[in-house]
Amino acid sequence: IYDCAKNLLRNRKYEEAKKIYAELSQRTVTAARPHIGLAQIALAEGDTAEALAQAQTAIQKNSNSVYAHALLGDLWLQSGNLNEAVASYKTTIELSPLNILRYKVITEKLIEANRMEEAAALLEIAIGAGVEHPFINERLGYCSFRCKYYHKALKYLQRAVHAEPDNISYLNSLAICYRDSGKFDEA
Repeated sequence: IYDCAKNLLRNRKYEEAKKIYAELSQRTVTAARPHIGLAQIALAEGDTAEALAQAQTAIQKNSNSVYAHALLGDLWLQSGNLNEAVASYKTTIELSPLNILRYKVITEKLIEANRMEEAAALLEIAIGAGVEHPFINERLGYCSFRCKYYHKALKYLQRAVHAEPDNISYLNSLAICYRDSGKFDEA
């Protein structure tokens, strides 16, 4: 039945999908999935307030639903509430610490808001959890550079360049970091 509702949602048959999700929410009172579906329909219909309410209900039904917390984070971002989005994404990270997408979304928003220390702290959680990805290293290097922690910035930018030696952007960031930290020979 969930697949049927999902297909209806995908095909923009919102009223039909809404009926199935509403019925499922009555039948499976502890399940988050029906409320996630209802949140997605509300969002598709432009009703952000209802989407937020349904995502919050999904979390009340299942506080361990990574998808419900991620959806709530996305909705908070769309509503312009970065602090609530950060809180939701931190929960997704706690529940699923190896999912690189969660780190990417929220750290980029924190960087855009010039909240480098906070972005760096989340990226350090990723590294501590064993997430080894050039993006994580480059972003942590970037945040560290912006905070003038050059030694730390060099460490992570070098890791990013080592993983992707042909990435011009990473190479450029590393050269700038060498220059600004006074290591002109390496730049």
